[in-house]
Amino acid sequence: MVILSSGEVIDKSAAAHPVDFAAVFQAAPVGLAILNPDLRYVYCNDLLAEINGLPARDHLGRTVAEMVPNIARDVEKPFRSVFETGQPIFELRISGSTPKSPGIERSWLESVQPLRSGDGAVQHILVSVQEITALERAEVALRESERILRASQQLSPDSFTVLRAIRDTSGNCVDFVWEYANPSAQATLNAGPLVGKRLLEVLPGNRDHPDLFPRYVRTLAASGPEEVELRYDEDGISGWFRNCAVAIDSDRLAVSFQDISLRKRAEEQLALVTAEFRHRVKNTLAVVHGLVAQTARYAADVPSMERGLRYRLQALGAAQDLLGDDPQPADVHLDHVVHAALGPFEGKKLRCILNADARIGSGAVVSLTLPLNELATNAIKYGALSSDGGAAEIRSELNAGRVRLSWREFGGPATVVPKRKGFGSRLIDEVARLLPAGRVMKDFSPQGLRVVIEFDSTTEPPPDVQALPSPPEHP
Repeated sequence: MVILSSGEVIDKSAAAHPVDFAAVFQAAPVGLAILNPDLRYVYCNDLLAEINGLPARDHLGRTVAEMVPNIARDVEKPFRSVFETGQPIFELRISGSTPKSPGIERSWLESVQPLRSGDGAVQHILVSVQEITALERAEVALRESERILRASQQLSPDSFTVLRAIRDTSGNCVDFVWEYANPSAQATLNAGPLVGKRLLEVLPGNRDHPDLFPRYVRTLAASGPEEVELRYDEDGISGWFRNCAVAIDSDRLAVSFQDISLRKRAEEQLALVTAEFRHRVKNTLAVVHGLVAQTARYAADVPSMERGLRYRLQALGAAQDLLGDDPQPADVHLDHVVHAALGPFEGKKLRCILNADARIGSGAVVSLTLPLNELATNAIKYGALSSDGGAAEIRSELNAGRVRLSWREFGGPATVVPKRKGFGSRLIDEVARLLPAGRVMKDFSPQGLRVVIEFDSTTEPPPDVQALPSPPEHP
């Protein structure tokens, strides 16, 4: 190859088939320059001229320092070393600015090849220049993105891992090896550092779980993420997990997982709460229906029905207030039940003397509230509280877990044994069945009605404690 002072390049060995090297250089996808030992331009193609921001003809005969002074100090030494050693340079990264965009930092990737004369001496060098400013900016952005992603994964409460497939000689995936695992993943799996370890050696229970290893293998060939919620009780791990897997490429998998056991327990509790509320509403509606039907059945007229129903619904409301909003309320103190049932009547004529520090099951609250309210209502209508000189009292006692409620009326009209048993009387009698180990004793003494209700305070009531007495076959 011979390089003329004009910059024309010819190859004597190709004389029979001349090649227009100038056209080849102009068509090259990179900037090209030929420099002499003084680092003066002998040739410059149009692409390099565009990179430098000066016409190609202005380069000829001038030095690199004259044309691109801001980058000359970085290229002169490596360029001269090629003249001295004859060794090419590949991938020389240079940054700086050129007259095309003064003050704007740009980057190039250069390579330098020696061009030898017939005696083998390096007579010129061929410099190729490719602008990589956009590429470097993309690499910087990528590194920053990776740094942010890694930092976020390090701090994330969710577990995140990258798995690489291990294949047998037939290309089948037989296991995975961890390439990355954030601290949360290591803490959740409780297996120490995971990078470099094999999945099925650390977690052998994954092999046969349909939503783990078999699914990971399928996901390698899938086009999108697969997310499942699964229960895992193997390898010293127990709980519910949300697991999402997506293929990075044909051999790598990104897997994130989160312990959702608390959420699952909350969902189960919510389902229980919902079922209990439905049950309670159904029971309450049944009680109201029974109260209306039975009150209407035994009422002499509409006003008496209205009064009786109002008192009973008030007592039912008071009982429900005691139960509160808790779908599984705790046991209720006996004093609260008595005051809820008799509160509207308490005063000088009705005294509550409560000495039993006892509790009753929440299911028995309505069963006891309604009969106590009925006693006070009947006393106002027919008994001691219907006269100016009459009075009534209720006492509570507790002995060896046995509650005794004693209702006594005095000073009123003479008590008469009723000829027929009304709904209120039947409510009182039903307490014996509805309270745990319940018993009811009534004494229609002429001096005043006496009723004793006994039951266990420590035994859970039977399941149908809120049932109302059925109407008699013959009213």
